[in-house]
Amino acid sequence: MVHDDKWNIYARRNGPVNRFPDACARVCKYWMQVLSSFPPFWSYILFVLDEEQYYFSLADQLQWSGNLRFDLRIERRTHGIHHDLEAPRIDEAIRTLLPHISRCQSIWIDAPYTSSLLPLIRSLPGLKSDLETLILDCDFNDVGGSPVGMLATPCAPLLCPSLSTLRLSGHGLLSLCRNIENPRCDLQKLTELTLSSGDGICCPFPADIFLNALRQISQLETLEISNLELSCEDEDAVCEIMLDLHHLRRLTLSDLDTETFRYIIFSVYPRYVEEMSFTRCSWGDIDAPFLNSCDVYLEDITDFCDLDYVLESWRGISMKIKNCPGIVEELCKLIRKIPLGGSCPNLRFLDIVDCPTLPIDSLRESIHVRNSDDTPWDPSLDGPASPFIQSLDVHGDVPFLSPEELAWFESKTMCFSWEGCQPASVSFDVLS
Repeated sequence: MVHDDKWNIYARRNGPVNRFPDACARVCKYWMQVLSSFPPFWSYILFVLDEEQYYFSLADQLQWSGNLRFDLRIERRTHGIHHDLEAPRIDEAIRTLLPHISRCQSIWIDAPYTSSLLPLIRSLPGLKSDLETLILDCDFNDVGGSPVGMLATPCAPLLCPSLSTLRLSGHGLLSLCRNIENPRCDLQKLTELTLSSGDGICCPFPADIFLNALRQISQLETLEISNLELSCEDEDAVCEIMLDLHHLRRLTLSDLDTETFRYIIFSVYPRYVEEMSFTRCSWGDIDAPFLNSCDVYLEDITDFCDLDYVLESWRGISMKIKNCPGIVEELCKLIRKIPLGGSCPNLRFLDIVDCPTLPIDSLRESIHVRNSDDTPWDPSLDGPASPFIQSLDVHGDVPFLSPEELAWFESKTMCFSWEGCQPASVSFDVLS
């Protein structure tokens, strides 16, 4: 059985489970006998903690999967068991999984009130697993007291030599840091890491402990950090921590305050990063360049200082800006500064989304300055040489263009689209 999208094949936390083969197996006993006798149908196992809302037990599905490798998802619905019963049922599910763990290739536990990493580790003491993906979602940070005190508590190692994708939230952050300090912890193949503190965070997390833990995962290619607050007693010591993640290609930061953003962005070795994404991060008074030649995505950035200085070292070709009216206005001024190419010299693809106050006249002037009629052709790029802006895509909640404005933008760019405006069928003649 091939699952096109095994994680979204059903309605998440909403209504009955109507996915195949579960729905068909519930028709009658005969259908259940037929379907349960074919293990490939049960290569993706879904177990809902709200027992009254689900028909098949986890043990039944594990048995029906035969000797095949399988993916497991454990979740709870919005209306079901009381949150006090969530943790015991997760512990029970993990104990049921234990005899079959060698066949499990991915686990996704989505429990809003309970962090699952420690129960998973406690149930698998010293047992190596061939897990490739581990996703433990927890909406609430259920840590009580100081993270520093909890980090001092001994923790069994997480032995997952095949693990390539790990996503943790809530209490799982502490568990991860405690595991990495254990010399037996095996995460050498981990390439994708997503971390979030969850909602209801109790107190800031020590920046030095967090960054030193990340430094141990040297093979990371994708790093996502959201909704995290870091604290620091010795800022000089933290600023000296360099992660040296030479394999890192994609960095995504969201919902971070200025200090947390500063600690992370200046600890990452950005030389080889190909894509940086910042959402609702406070840049504050950061006036040092932290972008390299990567593609940049900015969303809901309202707190920033000297954009010119931040973009000073940026040599990327693509920028997408969503709901950042202040940055759009500043960017329009910067990219037409003399000498051309002083800021964003290689910018060729500009995507603007949800900017109702977009200054059309300023944007038009910037395109006019950058996309000069005498711009030479660059054969290596199969297009105009820098600082020519080749593609302009404006969509979402944006001002409406008049037919004359639409025709002008189309004539000045090689690829152009504007939300709600039909193409004016004007040929591209900038270089003619």
